Amino acid sequence: MTWEVKARKRLYRYPEGGVFSGICRGLAVYTGLPVGAVRVLYVIAAVSTAWIPLFCAYIALHFVLPEAEGMGAVGAHAGDEGPLSPRAKQVRKRRAERSLRATEKRIARLEAYLISSEYEWERQYRG
Repeated sequence: MTWEVKARKRLYRYPEGGVFSGICRGLAVYTGLPVGAVRVLYVIAAVSTAWIPLFCAYIALHFVLPEAEGMGAVGAHAGDEGPLSPRAKQVRKRRAERSLRATEKRIARLEAYLISSEYEWERQYRG
């Protein structure tokens, strides 16, 4: 009989990648939703209900939630990206593949130019 230990999902705040204190970004990482959607939902909830309890809850979460140490600014341009949702990983992979293809095309054009007679002519006569 083997025991599987599952990593416990924890809620953190991401101040480096957040607007105020990283609460919405932390909720987005925890739920797997885009951070913009979490922010819009928070604003809609604040406008459609009494905003004071939500504001108090936000302030309380700022002091209660631990800061995500060593995980970087999730979704920002940081070196260490921290925990990403499967959707975010797919998007990053597609962007990287697209960038790689574009770079390969540029290198191929550069190689073609460097072995062309036009390059030899420019190098010879323009000095």
